Amino acid sequence: MFDNSDKERVRESLDIVEVINRTVSLNQRGRDYVGLCPWHEDSRPSLTVNKARQTWRCWVCDKGGDIFSYVMEREGIGFAEALEQLADLAGIQLTRNKQPRTEAGSVDDPRFQRKAMQWVEQQMHHFLMQSPNAKVARDYLENRKINKESIARFNIGFTPDSWQWLTDLAKGTLYPPELLERIGVIKKSEKGRYYDIFRGRVMFPIHDNAGRCIALGGRILPEFTTEQTPKYVNSPESLLFKKSKELYGLDLAMDSIRKDRRVFIMEGYTDVIMANQQGVTNALAVLGTAVGEQHLKRLKGIADQVVLVLDGDEAGQRRTSEVLDLFIRAQVDLQILPLPPDTDPCDFILNNGADAFRSLMEQAMDALDFRIEMETTGINLLVETHKANAALENILQTLSQIPKSDNAANLRLRQVFPRIARRFGITIDDVRNRLGQLRKTQTPTTHIEPNTPTPVTPQRKPNLNVREQELIEILVLNPELTDSAVNGISLERLPSEHARLIIQTYQNRLNSGASTEFADVLLEIEDRTLKSLLVNAIENATNKAASVRESAEERLNELIDAYANDLKEGQMRQNLEQLVNQDLAEDDEMEILKQILDDERRRHGISSPMDG
Repeated sequence: MFDNSDKERVRESLDIVEVINRTVSLNQRGRDYVGLCPWHEDSRPSLTVNKARQTWRCWVCDKGGDIFSYVMEREGIGFAEALEQLADLAGIQLTRNKQPRTEAGSVDDPRFQRKAMQWVEQQMHHFLMQSPNAKVARDYLENRKINKESIARFNIGFTPDSWQWLTDLAKGTLYPPELLERIGVIKKSEKGRYYDIFRGRVMFPIHDNAGRCIALGGRILPEFTTEQTPKYVNSPESLLFKKSKELYGLDLAMDSIRKDRRVFIMEGYTDVIMANQQGVTNALAVLGTAVGEQHLKRLKGIADQVVLVLDGDEAGQRRTSEVLDLFIRAQVDLQILPLPPDTDPCDFILNNGADAFRSLMEQAMDALDFRIEMETTGINLLVETHKANAALENILQTLSQIPKSDNAANLRLRQVFPRIARRFGITIDDVRNRLGQLRKTQTPTTHIEPNTPTPVTPQRKPNLNVREQELIEILVLNPELTDSAVNGISLERLPSEHARLIIQTYQNRLNSGASTEFADVLLEIEDRTLKSLLVNAIENATNKAASVRESAEERLNELIDAYANDLKEGQMRQNLEQLVNQDLAEDDEMEILKQILDDERRRHGISSPMDG
């Protein structure tokens, strides 16, 4: 996706201490910097940043990395997005797909588009707060009980009921109409005249998880409503904005989600704003679309549980039915929180208060229980057999989406079998057998993983054995031994896939003539799990260096010998199994026996009689 030099240019342009200090207060302690870890409840600084190596590590979470993996961990994004964010911070234009770079300052320059969007956001917010003509919008927000702190926190704005307000405002600025058209705030008529898209609307800026405005959503005020006027208008998709990927409020909710490991998904801007205002700071909203795969990839990187808050109408329940299978396939722990009829979160809080809303949040249902209730409500299951069979089939179709690899979900599945059986008056075996039939006919689905770069490493926790750990620790401090290591130990001898991927990186760089220094290997690897293993290895190796008596070369040779002995012992076991289990010709038996005896003599340092 990017030119090979992009990562290096970004790394050399930024200091990890300065980047982390933007979100975590760091204090110098000796040669390192320390701060409170953002991934666990930290009262004593356990996040350590090494300025010389440009790495970080939390000793409690037992994870670490470089400047890229810090952004990946914090934002729940993949390497490419982290690289883009850091490049923008450094003022570097990335080279995509080997294509010529976009001319800086052109209407297609993403950095210039972001500046324009920031300017638009500021103008709309300033107009709301300062203009006498915006009193109607300020009154609307006050009636909705949205206070000044929330207006400032979410940078809410207003556009007057004018076709030319923004278009005229931009005249004489750095932002030509062609640029404003690109970012989706004005349009060109058939007669070639530019006009504003958002008119007479309260404006809700949509930010990426770095806090940069990338789009806008506008709610028409009652005073300017006509029969043809849509209640909400959102920015069209653009270079900056993909609605299937973004979530409203994520930039402000990130810290709360990390701490609670839980997120509430709502339907509207004002729902999220009002929830935040009442202390529910881990609330987000989708942007004119249902929750999709891209949303789940992002959420899986930062949360363990998703609570879907449903508006109290039939449409809300229907939307849940549509996305439930997606959540199940994605192996997301989903809870459902249905609201009272004809109520949304904002209305509920206004009418019942914050305490009632917090109590309601604790009543969220397990998604499987919700599906059973939704399918069976209003049906006499023992009398209306046709409806009962259809309901049972729908429930089992949903349950059949659970991947067999999802152990937690399958345990929950076994727990609901008896309930389904009792509800429908059938046996547990009937439920289990029909589910098994449906699973056999299922088309294999792609498992949705959190945002990760390619190649993707195993998502299970790394489990390096002692030898693998020792091998990596030797290489991170002694890159000059890479040749001996990769030629002396074959990748197939390493049980852990994580270890194989790291050593494969060393081997590839050696073969291509590239540097195998720690910093360069760390930059080459894009997976945050592997980055963490490398940083942990160099920290451990550095701490042990003074107490290790043998040289690195001696330790590596011992490892090579140990792996070689493993290979010989494996071959001996194979030979013995052949003697015991196979009907061999006499000559073949003698040859295998000779190999076994020769191997034993060599292992004990005894020369063969045939050697004279």
